[in-house]
Amino acid sequence: MVSEIRNTINRLLWGDPRSGEIVFVNRTHSGLTIETVLASEVTGTAKDYFKVGLGINAKYIPYHRVVEIRYHGGLLWKSRRWKIPE
Repeated sequence: MVSEIRNTINRLLWGDPRSGEIVFVNRTHSGLTIETVLASEVTGTAKDYFKVGLGINAKYIPYHRVVEIRYHGGLLWKSRRWKIPE
């Protein structure tokens, strides 16, 4: 599953990253929140996570927290683990 998520994110980066979105669960001091990041904001991928931003402001988001990956409004990948409330 992790490599499927990483491969999908890499496909977005190689194509048109401005049209891709990654929805993920973010852990904060007040609990869990659902956040969306544009694929164009992704600065790298690794074995277990993708990186958004640079330097000390970078966020490292583990693949297991990815909820959905969208491209041009369509769904490319959806987690079976996480559900977004409608």
